[in-house]
Amino acid sequence: MNSVEIDSSSASSRVPNDDLSKSGQDTDDEGHAMSATTRVACLAVVAVAAWQSVSPIETYMHEFLATDKMIANADITNHIWPAYSYAFMFTLIPIVYLSEYWTGYAFITALALILRLCTTFLQEFSPMAALWPHQSALGLFGIASACKVSFKSFIYVIVPRRVFFAITGYVRAANLVAHVLGGTIGFSLRKHRISWVTFYTIQQACLCAALFAFGIAVYALQKGPRQHASPTRPFAPRIRSRAELYDLVHGIFPSRLVNIWSVWIIVAHAVYGLVLVNTSTLFFNIDRNAHLNGVVVSCARLCAAGAAVVVARCPRRLLDQSLVLMTTGSISTGLLIALAGLTTHITTSYASLIAIHAVFELCFCVGNGVVASRIPTSIRGIAIFVNTLFCLIMQSALQFVCGPLLELSVHSKFSTFALIMVSLGTVLAITARCTRPA
Repeated sequence: MNSVEIDSSSASSRVPNDDLSKSGQDTDDEGHAMSATTRVACLAVVAVAAWQSVSPIETYMHEFLATDKMIANADITNHIWPAYSYAFMFTLIPIVYLSEYWTGYAFITALALILRLCTTFLQEFSPMAALWPHQSALGLFGIASACKVSFKSFIYVIVPRRVFFAITGYVRAANLVAHVLGGTIGFSLRKHRISWVTFYTIQQACLCAALFAFGIAVYALQKGPRQHASPTRPFAPRIRSRAELYDLVHGIFPSRLVNIWSVWIIVAHAVYGLVLVNTSTLFFNIDRNAHLNGVVVSCARLCAAGAAVVVARCPRRLLDQSLVLMTTGSISTGLLIALAGLTTHITTSYASLIAIHAVFELCFCVGNGVVASRIPTSIRGIAIFVNTLFCLIMQSALQFVCGPLLELSVHSKFSTFALIMVSLGTVLAITARCTRPA
């Protein structure tokens, strides 16, 4: 793929071919077998994805802050959790610009792992009842999350085209297994009332292992043959005129149908992210003695993976009914969020959360399929970045309105999230009647 066609129905793209052909996938030589160093690098990347996702403390964070650090529930909800979304939103563009035009992907990915390691130490050794260490920690974690775009680009560059889907599948599976492992470890530690220090020690050891594995990946790539673009240097395409920028924007939003699903992805993913952020707080408010959080989140992720497999096995049938599926899924997700937030029984909330994960993942995969099938491969990464940016803006706005501005309780927040999803589903139902798939 040496040139870019922004849209088959529009004028030919004026974006320079030499810049846009610099991705590793486009320059991969299918005539050569994958070298041993590339195999090592790919295995190391899978290990990075696994080790960085082992987090026993994740689903018990609210309990740790409330019981060990003696921080009020309102402060946790309104003054600590939002720091993540704000940092993610405000640093995404600078991080992407740095990785694309200055440092390359490897430096930013290593920085993300180091920041996550700093986050654990800040939380573990913070003084009693102090907000700023945890706000700083969540801010650093938000920056590290913004760096995930660079990690995905790193994978895109180093993996040869012919094994790209296989390797990315292994990365996804490793990430899932690691989340399940982290949840299981957290459940076991909490069940036996092990010290919170052990939670953080395990996570710190795993992050160090991820950093070591990433160092192996970079070293292997530097020692191996130059069969693809180096992820240690910048090589982003450059836009030299307004006409090229217009063609790029038109390629990201080529039709009304793509615009509809882009809006759905932005809104639904923002709401879904806030549901995840407030899950541990919700569980703690419903039942302070609940200790199955880690197991439940692990089951939810397994169900989400199952939904993704369903989409992969029968994509054509689901894509043909995408509008109906997305409408039904949006309304169902909204009702499940309302049930999870308003119930007084922890078991009902657990079951609702698992169903939310499965339904959202099914709809999200279908929505991504609709968008990806109508956008040229060479600019899908840019489209993902644009949708992510708008999603973060909306998520941060919702965080501010529901938190510092209105100071809603966690139950009221879930009711608000439910209303947004039901409204989104209703709008899609109306749109489905007057929009034909393009």
